[in-house]
Amino acid sequence: MSSLRRNSLEELLVGAKQLSVLDPDRSKLKPFVILVALWASLGGLIFGFQLTGSGGTFVMEGFKEQFGWICPESDSQCTPLSESEIETERSLISALMTIGATFGALINPRFVEKWGRVSNLRQGNIVFILGAAICSASSTIEVLYAGRFISGLGIGMLALCVPVYIGEVSPATYRGALTTLWQFGVTLGMLTGQGANIGLAKVEWGWRLSYGANIIFAIMFLVGLFTFLPESPRYIAAKISSRVAAEDVEQPLVTELLAKHESKLRSTMKKLRYEQDVDHSVENIQKEVQEDIERGDATWREVFSTEKKMLYRVLLGISIQAFNQLSGNEAINFYSPTILESMFGSKSIFMSFILGIINFVAVCVGILLVDRVGRIPLFLVGGVTMLISQICNAIYQSYSNPSDTVDTLFFASLAIFSFAYHSTWGPLAWDICSEMFPLRERAKAVGLTTMSNFLFNTVVAASFSFTIEASPSGSFAFFCAAIFLNLTLVYLFLPETAHKTSLEIDRAFSEHKPKLCRGRRD
Repeated sequence: MSSLRRNSLEELLVGAKQLSVLDPDRSKLKPFVILVALWASLGGLIFGFQLTGSGGTFVMEGFKEQFGWICPESDSQCTPLSESEIETERSLISALMTIGATFGALINPRFVEKWGRVSNLRQGNIVFILGAAICSASSTIEVLYAGRFISGLGIGMLALCVPVYIGEVSPATYRGALTTLWQFGVTLGMLTGQGANIGLAKVEWGWRLSYGANIIFAIMFLVGLFTFLPESPRYIAAKISSRVAAEDVEQPLVTELLAKHESKLRSTMKKLRYEQDVDHSVENIQKEVQEDIERGDATWREVFSTEKKMLYRVLLGISIQAFNQLSGNEAINFYSPTILESMFGSKSIFMSFILGIINFVAVCVGILLVDRVGRIPLFLVGGVTMLISQICNAIYQSYSNPSDTVDTLFFASLAIFSFAYHSTWGPLAWDICSEMFPLRERAKAVGLTTMSNFLFNTVVAASFSFTIEASPSGSFAFFCAAIFLNLTLVYLFLPETAHKTSLEIDRAFSEHKPKLCRGRRD
């Protein structure tokens, strides 16, 4: 019977052995693929809105009165919380969302592989809607904490699955630019949250919409997932082929499963590719899947094995995401209203909105550059710019009584840092981590790198409000050290992954050797 299954799989992959001489998937980009990627980027928009929308509530009068940070003028008996208590609550509100996201990213690989990308995205949106609704309706700080954790679970699920999903529906030539739409969504969400906060700050209950308004975007995402967004072709090929390989079934049923596989895969691929590219794309996917199916499902031991340099890749991906968070971007995004309040007073929310506009423009620039320039050159140029900006920020923050000129220079330096980050490191970290792993190990490995992102995001969110009070200059000096380490890591150990298929990326990692002078294509 095993021979029968093997023969059937060989029929499924007729001509696959000749694929080594075929070109990889250089298909033309179909408008429907752009629509799919844009709609999937709503997951990033949800994440971005949650970051800046909730961060802006810390300076809203209605929010501070609701949770006892300040007292209403009409209540003479009220005693507000102390500064240390406020700092603790602010840190917990910030951290619990990212703690939830860390758990979401950790547990999600199993569901991604079992139920598919589209089903998993539906689940992530539903979990997020539940958490955001609890936050919006909360009347006590404990209920707000619970809502933040639950909404974080949903965001972690989306953050793991969306970049992988976009990468798997995209032709290799355009994969980088389209996967960058995740960061585009995050930045657009941040801008939307910052813009909404300008008006919501004037309304006593406006803070509730800062936490709950992006439920609208989650519902929009769900509508697309239940109507027109297709399942990932790679998931279809892997799931049905693995059933044929694993199950002890009779030849008629094997043939039926193969026919079902071929029909569903080609039907999906016809939506995503032009007619002349369908056969070539299907053959490429089948070859990649077949190599993985022959080895069976990936175990955690294989994810951490030295075969195919998996341990090397996993540690590299975890480190890239960790140092991305330790560069200071998320601290600036979340706490910018608080940081800027001492400089611009009541205009701090508006100045945060200006940063949001800069970030949005930067992501658009990154989308244009990521596949033209390549991952490594863009990462290095962005990192050097970020490092110089954060060195300047550390110097500016060393002034005990800064003048208006120093405040203006500090804001300009923040803007330059934000532009550099959102046009390079922000999208590149997700691009690289979504494409650097083999298909079999991808879900588990990307889960680990996404968990790393949110884990270190949690560290920054929980500690920054304390460290900026203790040593503003030291906080930014720490960010400088993290940026330098990440630059060194990527320069020495990461091969170029742009425009490569999964098999080509495998070869790139196996052949890559760290060297001080590397070529552009290394």
